[in-house]
Amino acid sequence: MPEIVSAGVIRVSNFFKKICSPVIRISDMEDLEADIAETLSLLETIFLPSFFDIMVHLMVHLPAQARIAGPVHFRSMWPVERYLMRLKGSVHTKSHPEGSIVEGSLFYESLTLCSRYLHGEIQLNQQFRNDEVLQGENCNTTPFLYNIGRGLAGKCAVSLDHKTWLQAHRYVCSTMAI
Repeated sequence: MPEIVSAGVIRVSNFFKKICSPVIRISDMEDLEADIAETLSLLETIFLPSFFDIMVHLMVHLPAQARIAGPVHFRSMWPVERYLMRLKGSVHTKSHPEGSIVEGSLFYESLTLCSRYLHGEIQLNQQFRNDEVLQGENCNTTPFLYNIGRGLAGKCAVSLDHKTWLQAHRYVCSTMAI
């Protein structure tokens, strides 16, 4: 990625990191308002005008909103939206979605209550599919990239010797730098 693009993306990431911090200061929000305007000006020189819709413009107003309403985590709607998405997935009767949502909510609450009293693998404590360590697949060339899980497609596992792994690593690094 070109340096100017990565600098813009990093600045936007730092903006959201500061705006979502648990403790905010009014002086920081004033600085963020100036910084995000400058960052968006930088991004306007890089991206096409069609990139800048109302959601991108919303970033200009977030520091003022945080200054008025306080930290974001007190008014975040993400947990509510996630829960509603899960309940909407339980709708099977399109003519009466409210009843299906109530039944789904009751099902999840009952499942949670029962799972606190049952032992063994249940929905709330089951292991994910790819949490197992593959037997006999220990790769000593990269201690930070150990093999965990099982393949999603096919049953063929490929082990590379150190020289081949280095060549593949160099190829990926050289193509990513372009």
